[in-house]
Amino acid sequence: MKRFGVLLLLATCLHCGAYDVDAQPVAEPPDCPDFDERLSGLTNMVESGELSGLKEAIEQDISPGIKTRLIAVILDLMNTVDPNALDDVGGLMGSLDEGVLQSVADGVRPIVDLGDPAYQAIGVVGTVLHDCTGKPLLTTLIAQLREPVFRSELELMGSSDGGMLAIVEELGLDLTKPEGRVGFVTFMRALVAYVSRPDFKVSELTGDDGIMGAMASDETPNLNILIRILDLLMASPSDLQAVQTVTTCFLAIDTDDQLLGLAFDVLHAQALVPKTIAPAVETDSSITGMLDSLVLPLLDRLVADDALRHSLVIIVAALVHPDVVAKVLPDVVALIEHGVILDIIDLFVDMGSGLCQEASS
Repeated sequence: MKRFGVLLLLATCLHCGAYDVDAQPVAEPPDCPDFDERLSGLTNMVESGELSGLKEAIEQDISPGIKTRLIAVILDLMNTVDPNALDDVGGLMGSLDEGVLQSVADGVRPIVDLGDPAYQAIGVVGTVLHDCTGKPLLTTLIAQLREPVFRSELELMGSSDGGMLAIVEELGLDLTKPEGRVGFVTFMRALVAYVSRPDFKVSELTGDDGIMGAMASDETPNLNILIRILDLLMASPSDLQAVQTVTTCFLAIDTDDQLLGLAFDVLHAQALVPKTIAPAVETDSSITGMLDSLVLPLLDRLVADDALRHSLVIIVAALVHPDVVAKVLPDVVALIEHGVILDIIDLFVDMGSGLCQEASS
């Protein structure tokens, strides 16, 4: 079906060159199930008008100039990626299931439920990306992502029970009551302002007598991990300056605390949900491989090419505009909850890994 030809072309082109031209012939994989069959859920949603917001945003709110930039950036970044990186991407995507994707939907659902105030707050992200100088911080992050110690801490954070919700609770902030919003926003803004001071020293934040360090103990495992990550990110004067460049700019832009307020609203919604065991994804090797073969090369390219990075910032700023987010985000949640995203991922993985091929006409 031609409407899905682009998906097929992308998956096929990404995988081209993954095999040596002199390799021994192998049996051809079986034909993939018909596109109409594999993506019937998507077809039904389109035909029933359930994705009208997404369609309208693409046709009316995202300008032709942004679409042209987006295509150019995608093609540029694709040329940066080693074709073998698809194996790592496929390994990670293939491990996703309904539970993992539903967790994503549950995280986004509070934003959709909040409506316009949340969409306006997300729009602030575009302003921050556009107006703040992020290249030094991006350079610092790239350097740390190549360090085994930093990676180890990130893995611990990813596998910890509770994530950001647990960190905030270990800081002693109440997320269960709406009245806690003022205290949360006040504390977080004061914390960012404290870090932004010209004479700030990292030990004042993470040391034994620092703001966070004084709260740390054996009973705050998530906070302890965050403290070690912050120590690594701000280890040198240049790294600290890179962080402060962004935090100072952020404070100047989000004067109404829209983003900090949204952060509380999302965490508050999560805190009210009975705690369950989060679905685990056993993908350490895939994540590590994808970091080395895909993520870091792309980040290196963005740091090296100011024009490319500027184009990407313009694209992201356009995509997080409140009018666009208001139409797209509810449809994205619907795609996840209807299982359509999982159908698309399964098809991409099957085709990209060579488990099946396009049926001959």
